[in-house]
Amino acid sequence: MRSSCIDYKATGFFSQTVIDYLEDKPELRPFYNQRPDIDGLKKNIANRKVTADRELLAKILEEQYSSISKLNIRNSKSVHDNISSLRETN
Repeated sequence: MRSSCIDYKATGFFSQTVIDYLEDKPELRPFYNQRPDIDGLKKNIANRKVTADRELLAKILEEQYSSISKLNIRNSKSVHDNISSLRETN
């Protein structure tokens, strides 16, 4: 089966801003950190910082899911284990 590629610009469905972004225009670079390519993804992963309050998140989820144990749902232990793992920094 043959495939073909249509340029974003040729479709007429994308704004000039999107086209400029995809073409890596220098004027747009101040508005994003990394390009959406494999190197950009690697850099984002290496530099990621979690800004969430992990303890608060786990506490709220435990409260919301506390009824699971009472309902004898089969996977309730794994749910609670996963919620607890949110407290870990990794």
